[in-house]
Parts: sequence; C-alpha cells; structure tokens
Amino acid sequence: MTPLLPVVPDPRGKLVAAAEACHQSWQLKVFTTNLPRGFVSPVIFGRGWPMEDAAPQDKPARSPALAAMTTGAHISAGRKPRLSSPRVVHMSQRPTLLIVDGHSMAFRAFFALPVENFTTRTGQHTNAVHGFVSMLTRLIKDEDPSHIAVAFDLPGGTFRTEQYQDYKGGRAATPPEFPGQVELIKEVLDALNITHLSVPGYEADDILATLATSASVADMDALVVSGDRDAMQLVTDQVTVLYPKQGVSKLERMTPQAVEEKYLVSPERYPELAALVGEHADNLPGVPGVGPKTAAKWLAAY
Repeated sequence: MTPLLPVVPDPRGKLVAAAEACHQSWQLKVFTTNLPRGFVSPVIFGRGWPMEDAAPQDKPARSPALAAMTTGAHISAGRKPRLSSPRVVHMSQRPTLLIVDGHSMAFRAFFALPVENFTTRTGQHTNAVHGFVSMLTRLIKDEDPSHIAVAFDLPGGTFRTEQYQDYKGGRAATPPEFPGQVELIKEVLDALNITHLSVPGYEADDILATLATSASVADMDALVVSGDRDAMQLVTDQVTVLYPKQGVSKLERMTPQAVEEKYLVSPERYPELAALVGEHADNLPGVPGVGPKTAAKWLAAY
C-alpha cells in the first residue's frame, strides 16, 4: 500500500506530495462564487435598499431581466428591513451589505442559551430563535448596514458530497430541539422584511461568498457573520468577517491583518492551510503530523 506521504529527504518534495494528497480537501474548502447573477441582483440592487427618500438620480438602476433570473434560489418576499430609523444611502457614501450565515449562527445561539429556559406553552423550543434575533438586532444597531441578507443550508447533499461522499460524515446528530427553530427564524426574517436565501446543491457558505464578492464589484463593503473558519478566505480590504468568540454575543472583526496574525497566512491562502491541516468537523483528512504552524511555515517557504 502506497503511503499517503512518501518519506523523502527533500522538504520541497515532501510539500509537493502533501499538496497532491490534499488537493481534494483544498477543492472542497474553496467557496464557489458561481451562483446565478440574477440571484445576487435582488439583494444588491433590489430588496433591502432603503433609498426611498433619496433623489431619483441617487438610486441604482434595476434590471428586470436580472431580477427575473431567480429560478433555483429561494428568496423571501419583502422590502427593506423595518428599522426604527431607516438609513438613507447617497452615492457619496459606501453602502454596506450585512450577510449572515443563518444555520451557523442559529446553531451557536442554540448552544449559548439553555434550551429548557426557552419553551412556549405548546412545547416549542425557542432558545436559538431568541439568541439569533438578539444578535441580528444588535448587529443592525451597531453596524448600520444598508443591505441585509441571511443564507441558510438546505436539507440533502451538495456538489461537495457528490465529489466526496464522506464530506461532513461522522458528525453528531443534531439535537431534536433545534431543527424546528430554523423555520421560526425564517418567519421572523419575513416579518422584518429581511431577505433570506438558499440554493439547492450549494451551501450557505457559497451564498456568502457570492454575495460578498458581488458586493465588492458593486463598490460596497461587506460584513460576513459566520462561525465557520473557512469564511476567512473571503476577507479583503472590503470584506470583513465577524467571527463569534463567545456564543453570539461577542464577535471578533477579522480583517486581512487579523487573519494573518491569527493563522500566519493571508486570507486567500487559508484554504491551502486548512487542506494541509485537515478539518475534523468536515471529515476532511490533512497531512499526518502537520499542524497550523507547520502548514503556515510550508506555505510561506514554498
């Protein structure tokens, strides 16, 4: 049986062998941004753009053709979020898109609050709903975004499970008190007129990546709220990841400098680092005996 990593005296040869062994993991770690352009259009140029009070020339053009190209994406109906003091964005200001990884943050909210303390008279658990909505309202108040969207995963597989059947295999079963709360969170978002999206065959991560890169192209700033470290690959001067440090109440701002200080690699090289180290949560093997520091050292050298 051929060993995963041949023993060779040349460190560069060892790195090449490691890179080849981890190529599949790297492919699965990289987010796709190839979702339909029409799926992006309503978020960037349609719903969630609170410019009713702005002059007509300050409003972005909307393409009916692009707006109609939403087949395959589940986009909630709604207008702008109902904020107490709607923000008016003029062209002299850079608008900000707030994108939330719905499942990731709802799951963290679930474990941050005791489930037994948040139950309705009918027995419906609501701890994830309470934590998620509290986090979202605080973000709206603190960050004052001009656009908001929340991305959710859908049941079933994605293109990643087609490529690697054991992707995310071995995860513990989801607590039975959690799944029903996701639909309640979506109902709250609908009531607030906040767009939420899911795309069959893709993960919420890919929606975050598509919207973040599209926002940059549209000359917007983006705030990505996610508890998934893989989101670090999205960080640029225009895209900041808000990563939870404690439940959902304390979020760390991950800028390009912050990512490099923490992981010793630039954001665009984070997928390579993750592929070399491996990811237990996603059931992706890395190179045996290689930790984050060794992987970062290899990437810096070669």
